[in-house]
Amino acid sequence: TQAGAIECEVQNTIVQTQLTVPKIIDEHIVEAGLTWFLCDTGVPHLVTLVENLNVYDKELARNLRVKYNANVNFAKVSHGKIEVRTYERGVEDETLACGTGMAACFLRANLLGLVGDTALVYPKSQEELTLSKYEKTLLFKGAVTHTFTTTL
Repeated sequence: TQAGAIECEVQNTIVQTQLTVPKIIDEHIVEAGLTWFLCDTGVPHLVTLVENLNVYDKELARNLRVKYNANVNFAKVSHGKIEVRTYERGVEDETLACGTGMAACFLRANLLGLVGDTALVYPKSQEELTLSKYEKTLLFKGAVTHTFTTTL
């Protein structure tokens, strides 16, 4: 990928992927009364931690996506797990799941001490993903479904 080589391990329907070393760009951006964290986990992501995911605002997310050229994530941390809603570049709408967005939310929660070095993360699709710190990188692991085969 443009982010570099991505290593993964496949065991039946479970895949674990090692992301590139995350880059913290700005830890304190204030927009619309919320504090945002800007990082790059393969692609740029804005993250805000909220008490209630219903504060997700599509218009705000769209505007921030353009202003910062980043995916926009609202995350709720509770009992060691993270729930995420992501407005994604290219999709230009809320997406069911974004691996690098879930990684960015995990990174923010971990840096603040809200989760340990491993946590369960749930996107809008509610498919469980396990995020972990590994040396300087992040690992994510979850179930996959084979949808097609092609030859290049």
